[in-house]
Amino acid sequence: MVDNSQDVFDFLVNKDGEVLLLLSERTGNPEESYITLNEEDSSAIFYRNVEDELLLKDIPNNIFEDLSEVDSLLICELSNSSDKKDASISQAYEIDVK
Repeated sequence: MVDNSQDVFDFLVNKDGEVLLLLSERTGNPEESYITLNEEDSSAIFYRNVEDELLLKDIPNNIFEDLSEVDSLLICELSNSSDKKDASISQAYEIDVK
């Protein structure tokens, strides 16, 4: 099931072209995670585990192009803190781009 309730996300790309996806902490653990790209509407579906999928819409063209050129990306889930200064990385892991 595609979950859009936590659709706040951001991509970062370093000078070497490595891509990082930041998103809010999600329930459960990632298992066999991957992301699929939809070029038609510059979106992607992040398959975190068999029960957790996240639709990522309106990905900027430059980021989408970077995603199209990599085989994997790093995911960083940020703790759900009411004060953004107190947010920390709760999980970090690498996934395949398909």
